[in-house]
Amino acid sequence: MELLSSLLMGFKVAMAPMNLLFATAGVIIGQIVGILPGLGPMVTIAVLLPFTYGLDPVPAIMAFAGIYYGSQFGGAISAILVNSPGTESAVITALEGYPMAKKGKAGLALATAAVSSFTGGTIGVIFLVLLSPLMIKVVLTFGAPEYFALMIFALACITGLSEGSTFPKTMFSICIGLGLAMIGMDPVSSSARMTFGIGQLFEGIDFIVLAIGMFAFAEVLKNLNKVNDTKPKEQVVIDSKVGITYKEWLYILPTTIRSAFIGFFIGVLPGVGTTTSSPLAYVFEKNLAKNKENFNKGEAKGVAAGESSNNAGAMGAMVPLLTMGIPGSGTTAIMLTAFMILGIMPGPLLFTEQPKLVWGLIASFFIGNFILLALNLPLVRYLVKILQVPNEILFTLVLLLATIGSYSLGMRTFDIWLVVIFGLMGHFLKRYKFPLAPVLVSLILGRMVENNFARSMAMSGKSINIFFSRPISVFLLVAAVAFLILPPIIGWIRKKRNTENRATVL
Repeated sequence: MELLSSLLMGFKVAMAPMNLLFATAGVIIGQIVGILPGLGPMVTIAVLLPFTYGLDPVPAIMAFAGIYYGSQFGGAISAILVNSPGTESAVITALEGYPMAKKGKAGLALATAAVSSFTGGTIGVIFLVLLSPLMIKVVLTFGAPEYFALMIFALACITGLSEGSTFPKTMFSICIGLGLAMIGMDPVSSSARMTFGIGQLFEGIDFIVLAIGMFAFAEVLKNLNKVNDTKPKEQVVIDSKVGITYKEWLYILPTTIRSAFIGFFIGVLPGVGTTTSSPLAYVFEKNLAKNKENFNKGEAKGVAAGESSNNAGAMGAMVPLLTMGIPGSGTTAIMLTAFMILGIMPGPLLFTEQPKLVWGLIASFFIGNFILLALNLPLVRYLVKILQVPNEILFTLVLLLATIGSYSLGMRTFDIWLVVIFGLMGHFLKRYKFPLAPVLVSLILGRMVENNFARSMAMSGKSINIFFSRPISVFLLVAAVAFLILPPIIGWIRKKRNTENRATVL
């Protein structure tokens, strides 16, 4: 009953004119950046972060959340129509959606994606409502040692934010983030460290500056070669009515529900996210199907699996963010930054200290999903024209907003230079397939690790036994070690098995 009254209060907050306006604007912007390959929610939120200063936290966070799950909807459009996924999680949608479009079923593919996204997102929000209070009860029992172990576990989990990179490269990115977290004043001795005598670094590296540089500025550098590209962009034609019949909906419904379950619970795991949940849901459906030969040739169930799982996964990633203050994905890491600059620290106390914000945000997920469904079905013919925006206009706008945003943080040119430095760093890291998201996540978590370690040492008289005398911290530390050592071991076993199979064939 208490859960229902909290949710009703949330709907009252979300339906306030200003909050509803920002939530709607967020999902529309998310839809647009999802359509445009190369931008995505991380770049967009990073660029817009500085403009939230002075705003009320409720509409600001609703707008950013709208951008996040709105991009999941939008990514499917370019994936289906031009085989160019706007987001990483839409790659699976392209496998089946683009062949459907080539068969003259673009309208059905788009409608399948929209309906599946709505269903998966709605199921994800319901699980978010039901699961969050249970996780809060557990986290409220945590002290500094448990929080330290939790942050170590989160750092181990973000090895999953590999973005297609190898395990050593992901670990290198994490080390860069931890190194950047050490710049500034020591939390124990209050002495400056790694500042090289530069006064502006005494307060440490601002994660907003890092986010703008590594994601927005680096993306502009990556796409510089496209600015002067004179090749005309592919003209997109929707050659059938955007809609789905009742029979077609019943055909994909079981897939949509199963994939939503998979997507949500994979999304809850810090560092795994929608990039992993979509392929898992797709493979599960393919193995379950009686007509496996239809897959990779334009199977509607494949589109439904990818879109339902990635939208439910986006909701799942909000669970560790809201209840523990741990980002479940690269985008939620930037959203954590948004919370921080608005003076709010996500965690178990957030639900009691900021109930209007939390429940208003959750209610806005329900409303946002309805808005996106309403946008997709009738307006997709017009939204797709966004793909024709010239690259020189698009990336000039991103660069302009990044510069203005970084300068507005402290009204100093030093931050602009940092954006340039981190942009160059991000460009070269990405060029050589080092993932960027772990850098930002480990910068944020690194400071939490250090602070909770210092508190634990003060509690125990500088004895590390405190971490091994508390069951929860022991469990989390063992789980962290397992997350670190299992990927290399599994990779080695697969490599050895493949070698043996080749030798048998020869």
